Amino acid sequence: MRLQRFFLVAAIALSLIYINGCTEHNTNPDESQNMNSNQNPPSLPQLNFLTPLSTSNDPALSLISGYIGSLNALNVYSDAVASGVKATKDNNDWVWTYIKGALQITLRAELQSDGNYHWNAYLSGTKDSVTYNNWLSADGISSLDGKNGTWRVFRNNSTIIEGEYTWDKASDGTISGTAKAMKNGSESGRIELTNHPDKSGELQVFVLNDLFFKALWQSDGSGQWWRYGLNGAVLHEGTWK
Repeated sequence: MRLQRFFLVAAIALSLIYINGCTEHNTNPDESQNMNSNQNPPSLPQLNFLTPLSTSNDPALSLISGYIGSLNALNVYSDAVASGVKATKDNNDWVWTYIKGALQITLRAELQSDGNYHWNAYLSGTKDSVTYNNWLSADGISSLDGKNGTWRVFRNNSTIIEGEYTWDKASDGTISGTAKAMKNGSESGRIELTNHPDKSGELQVFVLNDLFFKALWQSDGSGQWWRYGLNGAVLHEGTWK
């Protein structure tokens, strides 16, 4: 589906620069975050939104998985430095540096006076004939416990905002997240996702401010989906088990 591809490109265009060959990283920010000081480095932002627990071959599930993958795409910034790279201290910044071929990825995190961490991700070197000179590919903030945050990603080798991620983990274990696609400084679409502790969830996809696609699923993985027209009318709907 063309719109699905649009959102996937908007969400992970920058990450494709260096995702190939990076080691998977499964750190849970709630487990390793230092809550009391800046003596230990913070956990790298890690989003683990889950797809419905279903083995159905319904095409809607592939679409849903693609949208959820767009939200999890931010993980490449932590995956890139997960291969044994240790943080070092540079004044008030914690710094991770990862080298892949001719490309260097640098993540910097600084604890702010409000208790949040401010993050910057830089690229230097060459990848696919494109040269980067300390290019800021993403920036953002996250709470000290890693339970909420907002990150922005930029268009390849530019300062134009390509997308924005936000996430929040409630005290009951509910995790919600939003991925926005940006065009000319304005939101052109967004994905909203909620994962509940019982493995149920809800997904909504908007084009501009119009609801385009919605899905609800239960803890057993079964669910229902709806496809909407620009006037808000349901064009297609279905269920899976």
